Amino acid sequence: VLLAYEEGARVAVLGTGASRAPDGRLEGQFTLDFLLDRLPRLHEFRVLRQYPLEELQALVRNVFVTELESQNTVDEVKAGCRLWERHGVTHGFLVSSPTHLPRCLACACQVLREFPDLFEGELSASPSETCYEGFEASDVVVIEPPHRGDRDKTLDDYPFHKMVRRAFQVAPDHKAGFFSRFDELLNEYGV
Repeated sequence: VLLAYEEGARVAVLGTGASRAPDGRLEGQFTLDFLLDRLPRLHEFRVLRQYPLEELQALVRNVFVTELESQNTVDEVKAGCRLWERHGVTHGFLVSSPTHLPRCLACACQVLREFPDLFEGELSASPSETCYEGFEASDVVVIEPPHRGDRDKTLDDYPFHKMVRRAFQVAPDHKAGFFSRFDELLNEYGV
C-alpha cells in the first residue's frame, strides 16, 4: 500500500500463482479480501499514518486488482505485465517476500527477454517486510552460473546451476529417495 501510494500507482496487481486459501479462494482474491476487510486499520502501520486514511482506502478500492489465472511465477509475471501495459504503467514494481523476490525478478527478466513487447516500462523489485513463515532472507540461496575470473575453472565441467535445475525435474514419487541420497552424499563430505 505504501509503495503504491508513494508511486501514484495506476494499478496494483495481486497475483495468484495457483495458491489457494483453505476456503478455496485463490491467493490474489484472498489477499484483496483480507486487505479490504482491514482498510480501517491501515493507520496501525506507523509508516502509513503520514497519509490520510481516506486516500489510502480509496487507493486500495480503486487501484488494487486481482489476477486469478496464473499457475506459477512466470505466468504471474506475464499477467502482471499485461495489466501494467493495459493501464499505461511506465514503471512496474515487483513486490514479494525477501524469500521469493529473487525468483520473481529472475522470472520477470526471462519473460521480458522472451516477450520484449509485453511491458515496455521500467522494472524494479521491492521486498515486502514478511517472509515465508519460519524463514528469512538469509535462508535463500541463489545459484549463479560460473562467472568469476578467479574461480576454479576445472569445476566448469560440473555446472552446478544446471545440476540444481535438473534436481527440480526429479519425479515427485522419487524426490524423497533423491533427497535422502543427496543428504547422505553431503554427510559423506562432512557438510
